[in-house]
Amino acid sequence: MPASPSLTPSQEPPASSGHVARVSLRLRVLALVAAANVVVFGAGLAHLSTLLRDAEEQAEREYSVRGRYALESAINERGELRVAQILTWPFWGAFSDAVITDLHARGVSLNPVGSAQRDATFDREGIQRAIEDAVRRRESVPIAGGRAMAILDDRGRAWGGVWFRVGEAAGTSSLWTLLPWFFGSTLLLFGGTFWVLRRYVLQPVGELAEAAGRVRRGDLGVTVELPPHRDELTDLMDTFNHMTAEVKDFHDHLEVEAHEARRAAFAAEAAALRQRRLAAMGELAAGIAHEINNPLGGMLNAVDVLDREGLASEKRARYHELLRGGLQRIQATVAGLLRFTPRAAPHAPLDLAGPVQDAIALMHHGRARRASR
Repeated sequence: MPASPSLTPSQEPPASSGHVARVSLRLRVLALVAAANVVVFGAGLAHLSTLLRDAEEQAEREYSVRGRYALESAINERGELRVAQILTWPFWGAFSDAVITDLHARGVSLNPVGSAQRDATFDREGIQRAIEDAVRRRESVPIAGGRAMAILDDRGRAWGGVWFRVGEAAGTSSLWTLLPWFFGSTLLLFGGTFWVLRRYVLQPVGELAEAAGRVRRGDLGVTVELPPHRDELTDLMDTFNHMTAEVKDFHDHLEVEAHEARRAAFAAEAAALRQRRLAAMGELAAGIAHEINNPLGGMLNAVDVLDREGLASEKRARYHELLRGGLQRIQATVAGLLRFTPRAAPHAPLDLAGPVQDAIALMHHGRARRASR
């Protein structure tokens, strides 16, 4: 009997030769959003650093010009520095450190912003050499995070030099204050982007994946709940619900048809079996009738002869023997039939020679009848 056609869950796909680790969509989207924000943050930080560096350089150039002008204008006609004028210069607050050196008075230096903020690593001798080098070359020399420059008098002669370092108060501190806000906005953008993606993309896709897995395991009546908003994913989920409903209806209809087909097949098989049994019974009855009819004809002839008067005893005995043989033949035929259809079937050893001989006799009889036709 062939198996009934019905929908069954699909088998698991064969494992591929190369093992590939499964990474969830949520983790991949999280990594992608994080990478994008890191790139944006890095690019923004690089741009901000460039702005800070440009601002520092601009402030350094501006205040170096102002400082040089203030120092050169503070030298009197005798080549002496007006210290009070220098110390009251209003722009010293833009510098984090400064050293003024008079080359004509060896060892005399002025610290207009003080020296208390310096640590033990302050290279005073190196700065002094850089000032001398700047005076000799008549150009600024970078050193110790600052710059050394020559100071000229009103006749253009080298009076001395100055080393200074512009501090954040020169205008870059406002840019640095933007860094925490920029970092916070990047985190807020990252969190907001991931929340939107999770709410409107990852969650519906996850529900669809779970529902598809249940359909694969045989739960054809599964549906997904549609979100309140309408978009492409909502249309996809709605289409999935319609698809599963149609598949379930088709499966139920196929089950009904399969049941009807099985019932019709069983009925046809039972009818064919009855036909075969009736045909076999008819052929068997014809064979039995032939086996009984032949000796009966001889027995009737023998009875007719025995009814005659004056029959010799020798002939009478021979016809009685014919009657006995015919009856024995009929008895043997009936006994063979009973062996094929016993009333009870007790467990007992069976000699197969008898049934085989009976079957051979029936086959010979059937062949003889077909040959006689």
